Amino acid sequence: MADNSRIRQQDIADKLGLSVSQVSRALNGKGDVAPETRKKIQKLAQRWDYTPDIIAKSLRLKQTKSIGIIQFDVCNPFFSTIIKGVDDVAQKHSYSIIVSNTYEDSARQEQIIKNMISRGVDGLLVSPSDPYNVCKSVLMQCNIPVVFFGNCPTDCEAHCIVGDDLLGGYLATKFLLDRGYKKIIYIGAGKDMIYSEKRAEGFKKAITERGLSFYDGMVHRVGTTMEVGYLYMKNLLKRKVDIDGIFASNDVLSYGCLRALHESGMRVPGDIGIIGYDEAAANEIINPRLTCLEQPKYEIAVAAAELLLKLIETDEEIEPKTQLFTPTLIIRDSA
Repeated sequence: MADNSRIRQQDIADKLGLSVSQVSRALNGKGDVAPETRKKIQKLAQRWDYTPDIIAKSLRLKQTKSIGIIQFDVCNPFFSTIIKGVDDVAQKHSYSIIVSNTYEDSARQEQIIKNMISRGVDGLLVSPSDPYNVCKSVLMQCNIPVVFFGNCPTDCEAHCIVGDDLLGGYLATKFLLDRGYKKIIYIGAGKDMIYSEKRAEGFKKAITERGLSFYDGMVHRVGTTMEVGYLYMKNLLKRKVDIDGIFASNDVLSYGCLRALHESGMRVPGDIGIIGYDEAAANEIINPRLTCLEQPKYEIAVAAAELLLKLIETDEEIEPKTQLFTPTLIIRDSA
């Protein structure tokens, strides 16, 4: 066309002497349009650089073809893989994603949910900051589908896709015990993070199964960041706490612990063995390379996204349940 105005289906129809409905069916691959006519429509649409009017279509269908992802720690490599998996699925179905971070703040989480709903997202994927009250703060606000991932709610039945954290905690601790470490501690997130509590349960199970004494002081609920791991490990070393093994609830915490141990002159794994969780890309390049439990992060993301789109696009009644993905032990040099 001569000007730069947005090309409409009406413009294509007028140029070819066709009806708008014929053009619409041809461009959407639907309906009974003669092959030669369809070819002419598609050729002109391509020449004129036609793109669908998504806003108009959204108003007509009452859908925005967008989904919201609400996560609690943008710095954790776990979430970058989750976002990639969700985006891959979304793109295949012509959806876009909107990502926001709560920084483990329940009030911020509630505001983000309100913002997402006001933007008209068709569904939400949520890794909640407050799993004990999340159904009150999330589901009661929403009249759209919600799938939880990474951190399941405890106050209701909901669609939830997570790794088997209890099994992972058990396998990590059993590995350290099998390697001869006996004075092991668990360093994890606060009680609001159900995934970390499940890993602590697995830790306790492996310790008691081995016939060793377990006491609450073996579980240290400190946070999730590298800085937290570093400062907490420095404090333990300063207090001369007698330990020979560390199970950290995520790889980022492990990096902080390793830094403190290096600075103190402690040998890893000679003096202290350490095992992380999640399988971040840096695990192969840090010194020593980090032994860890790998979560199938991408697979979790794909399953969560596919379930959410199914809830959005069909009227099928799907019973809420928790789907568990099995972690895998990756053995390297740190334990």
